[in-house]
Amino acid sequence: MGLFTRIRDWFGGYRSNRQVQRKRRALAAAFAQALEKKLNERRAQWDAEDAELRQLMAAAAGTLPADVSGLLSRMGYMPRRDLGDARIQAGFDSALTTGDNAAHWSMADGLAADAAASPGVRHTLRNRSRYEVHNNCYARGVGESIANDFAGTGPRLHIDDERFSAAVRADLEAKFSAWCAAINLPEKLRVMRKARRQDGETFALKITNPKLAHPVKLDLKVIEADRVRFVDIQMLLSLSVDGIRFDEHNNPVEYNILRVHPGFWSYATGFVGFPTDFDTWDASRVIHWFRQDRPEQHRGLPELMAALPLYATLRRFTQATLDAAETAADFAVLLHTTSAADDSETFSPFSAVPLQRRMMAALPEGYQATQMKPEHPATTYPQFKKEIIAEIGRCEGVPYNVVAADSSNSSFASGQLDHKIYFRPREIERAQANALILDNLLAEWLYEAAVIEAGEDSRPYLPQELRVRGASLSHSWHWDSNELGDPLKLAAAKSTDLKNGLTTIPAEYAAKGKDWVKAFTAAARSLGISFEEFQEMVREQIFAASQLEDDADAGGDGDGGESGTPKPGQAATQKAAA
Repeated sequence: MGLFTRIRDWFGGYRSNRQVQRKRRALAAAFAQALEKKLNERRAQWDAEDAELRQLMAAAAGTLPADVSGLLSRMGYMPRRDLGDARIQAGFDSALTTGDNAAHWSMADGLAADAAASPGVRHTLRNRSRYEVHNNCYARGVGESIANDFAGTGPRLHIDDERFSAAVRADLEAKFSAWCAAINLPEKLRVMRKARRQDGETFALKITNPKLAHPVKLDLKVIEADRVRFVDIQMLLSLSVDGIRFDEHNNPVEYNILRVHPGFWSYATGFVGFPTDFDTWDASRVIHWFRQDRPEQHRGLPELMAALPLYATLRRFTQATLDAAETAADFAVLLHTTSAADDSETFSPFSAVPLQRRMMAALPEGYQATQMKPEHPATTYPQFKKEIIAEIGRCEGVPYNVVAADSSNSSFASGQLDHKIYFRPREIERAQANALILDNLLAEWLYEAAVIEAGEDSRPYLPQELRVRGASLSHSWHWDSNELGDPLKLAAAKSTDLKNGLTTIPAEYAAKGKDWVKAFTAAARSLGISFEEFQEMVREQIFAASQLEDDADAGGDGDGGESGTPKPGQAATQKAAA
């Protein structure tokens, strides 16, 4: 289809909706007139009530005490306008508008969340955020740290469904892990986290990739937020927000997604596609991840939005400090003359005089030499930079030592505390990713894997219980551990928790991102004993440590029993050694 045909069809659809648009404008105008009429009536009513109260106050002025207005206000008869002003002045200083704060609060508005985050506003913020990330080392470094600490080496599926044996569960976990590697899921999760930070939101499409090197051809395609936008005029007639249509329960129903990025299309390149060509995707095939800061907010804003002016300030201050130093270095010596203006000048103004190293020179009569001094306050540069960096990271919950990658001024305890504050948002983000992305992908993977008749070993690819529509697995997700602290103290604390039943071995392994069954199996195999024997050995060792602590507290010798009797766990250990 040619270019002019596309333009004609597009404007034809636009003309077909002109009647609807005229009706909408007429209804809006009628509503505005009715609202203005109602407000005028209410103002007239208030004015009449105020006038009546003022007359009563004037008539009672001779018979009531002097503080008539105060008495009437306590009785609830103060005029409405005066009462409103009195409440503002008496209760909320921040609600006052004065000459000092008028300029500061001039941009405050009462727009709804989606109106404040309009397409134009989000477009501008995305462009500025991307520019700063591409050109500012701190903006880019913080994003890399957040994405890497969030995704790590990727999540791992752990199936704890009792319907299946350990061998079947391990086989399913291995197949899903191979599929994650085939689609490069860890890298896509990192990209999605970076996009959510700098663009405010990220979108991913569940597609079928026939060239995927895995029996399950499900793939995840990450796209930029610019492609999800208002294109279809029919969306004006329904509840929608910039390319996303919702139902009456505020659930997304469908997405309008451009076939090409609006910034990539060009007449000159002759790229196949038109800026308004789009596909309508069902909401079940789209993953939309963003940080929601306000109720009824449906599109995201960049997470580093509040720090953008500070990033620019830091770069300008750094450049200004460098310029001052270079200026002082460029002018090695300045020559001043005390001669009169009409005297013959030995040197013309602003002329350059070459200097030789380690020489003594006699200046012409009337001239004196001075050296340029850097007047720029370079000594305050580190302090100013530290304060700006600390403020930059606060809006994203990132401490100074992570933003600056410098803990030289922190003690071990304070550094660990700062990192705990930093890792807490990563745990929340992982919980969000579990529900929004990973569970979604697992359900889709099971659905597509169910149609595969057999695997490489000619056995059914999935157990019969999972070869039905809507099948589910009892599972959890294990991520890389972000645990910090003194290893000896952490081990002692966990040992105490195990002894007192405050934690379990599966929970501790899950916190490290590992599967305790696989770890125990590998350890038992390395010792040449069975899984059950290794499990018993660990159990007895825990009780042995508990007994030793109890004996130490009681002042005993801690020998665990009579002389010659093996200590708890010693029999299994001896067997493993044999």
